[in-house]
Amino acid sequence: MMSTTIFVSLLAVAGSALGSPMEKRALTCGGVGDYAPIGDVQSCIDFLNGRGTQDCGVGSGTGGFCVSGNAVILGSGSTSTPCQNVAAAAQAILGSCTTADQYVGGTSTIGGNDNVLVTVRAA
Repeated sequence: MMSTTIFVSLLAVAGSALGSPMEKRALTCGGVGDYAPIGDVQSCIDFLNGRGTQDCGVGSGTGGFCVSGNAVILGSGSTSTPCQNVAAAAQAILGSCTTADQYVGGTSTIGGNDNVLVTVRAA
């Protein structure tokens, strides 16, 4: 009985530790106008991942991080972040907000950082 209790307790602790970042992330599908083709969105994500830790800044307003085909990844907020973080937020949108006909659209903060909001939509 004691080993079962310890195992369940460890799972609860691990689940809490792993769940925290996802609980903080604000991800919303839709509400961005037209959805973009998944292939075009993935091309932007790959481009941003390739920039790695280079700065992707939005200044004090809004700006575009990438345009590819009929997709655009935009940012708004008051700070900058490494481009790979923008790519991760866009990948989360792609993972959660893809329609059956392979179009993507939505918004997400970057790992719970409310200072930058990433939007994926049609260009």
